[in-house]
Amino acid sequence: MNGKTLGIDISKDKFDVYLISATRRRSRQEERGMHRVFQNNEKGFGDLLMWLEENGVDDVHACMEATSTYGDALAMFLHDKGFTVSVVNPFQIKSYRDSELRLTKTDRSDAAVIARFCRSHRPAAWKPLKAENRKLRDLTNRLEDLEKMLYQEKNRLKRPGLDVDVRASIEEMIGILENKIKELQDQMKNHVSSSDKLKKNKDLLCTIPGIGEKTAMMLMGMIGDFNRFDNCRKIVAWAGLAPSIHQSGTSVRGKPFLPKRCMNKVKRLLYMPTLASMRYNPLVRELCDRLKAKGKKGMQIVMAAMQKLLRIAYGVQKHGLPFYELYCEH
Repeated sequence: MNGKTLGIDISKDKFDVYLISATRRRSRQEERGMHRVFQNNEKGFGDLLMWLEENGVDDVHACMEATSTYGDALAMFLHDKGFTVSVVNPFQIKSYRDSELRLTKTDRSDAAVIARFCRSHRPAAWKPLKAENRKLRDLTNRLEDLEKMLYQEKNRLKRPGLDVDVRASIEEMIGILENKIKELQDQMKNHVSSSDKLKKNKDLLCTIPGIGEKTAMMLMGMIGDFNRFDNCRKIVAWAGLAPSIHQSGTSVRGKPFLPKRCMNKVKRLLYMPTLASMRYNPLVRELCDRLKAKGKKGMQIVMAAMQKLLRIAYGVQKHGLPFYELYCEH
């Protein structure tokens, strides 16, 4: 076995790969890796496998950034071929690049940075979602897209002085989108109902005051599998709801803030349920009362309540128990 690390910089139509040894070399000459570009489709995947075989590579740790869904098929292909695959947060790669003080940024250099990051940090192996979870994720993503389009069309309808024909066109499109959204929501319900595991998980989430059926299904689609997180701190960090603190010495005392790398779609999804839980969920309401007593206001309380709601959701999924049985009966 000849261990290698393979950095993959992926985009919609192609992906760059950079292959290096799994152990550090002494000089730049020894460090020089191999670079290739392949099409992001089944033929490109086959070409990559052939290229690895031609270079005598039978053991490789491949690493790529978690960027949209462009890399899902390639990650699954490499996983099925028996290779170790890691899918990491793009912020980790950016931080690693910054630590190397590299100014050049191209697809090739990005693939090389990812390969070196993989060799240095040995990120955890990626595990593909089960088919039923992947379908729910895809349905969730599609529903998000359609709802965003509907929101845009409704905003266009508010423009003053719209031409009559333009208004009719927008209204027609709004009707089409509303019908498609309804169809997609029905598909999600049917899919969840057809799976005992998904139905159980949805029912558990719906026992939490503040979370309804749609929110439960959307949250399951976004997260995929709650069990991929070892503890609630990790899922809160993944969602970007763990505040960052900026302090240094005696002079710098910045206020805690949510990092820009947060999962904005999770925040958008949980915003309205959080407001409801602040009134009707006893655990969240108790937290908000404590924060108010400490002088916290506005969005500080809302973000803390949102984090609490996500922790509760993780708890009922992890333990397989409904809200009141898990948190209130002791």
